[in-house]
Amino acid sequence: MKCIGQQLSRNPDTIRAHFKRQNLMATIIITAEIDLPPERLEEALNAGKPLIEGALTQDGCLDYDWCPNPLVPGRIRVFERWRDEASLANHFNNRWYTDMAATIGSFGVKGAVSAKYRCDAEEPVYDNAGTPRADFVSLKGANAPRNR
Repeated sequence: MKCIGQQLSRNPDTIRAHFKRQNLMATIIITAEIDLPPERLEEALNAGKPLIEGALTQDGCLDYDWCPNPLVPGRIRVFERWRDEASLANHFNNRWYTDMAATIGSFGVKGAVSAKYRCDAEEPVYDNAGTPRADFVSLKGANAPRNR
């Protein structure tokens, strides 16, 4: 797959149309940090477990994790990975999402920040020699080998 950013404008509608024409899907990653009173963290994680398990059953949900941040007392790190926009949109209209928001809110959220990322390329971190690679070999040319 070629790097979309080099081919198209940064207009989301143009990029979305390109993916639709090419029958491509871009994985979406969501990261978040939720700050709770530290004494409520374990209780919140336990309350969220069945909702996380439910979200993982949704079509297109590839990962859904809550983890305590060992460096910041009371902070939950959230990592989600969705197959595509349609899967994420379905999640936002599903009880696993709405119940999750209500549940975490009941523990006294002190602050939260979240972001979503659309991933147009995926490769392993390590090449065949075991060397970590920051570059994307498959984007260097149309005939470049792709390690998956």
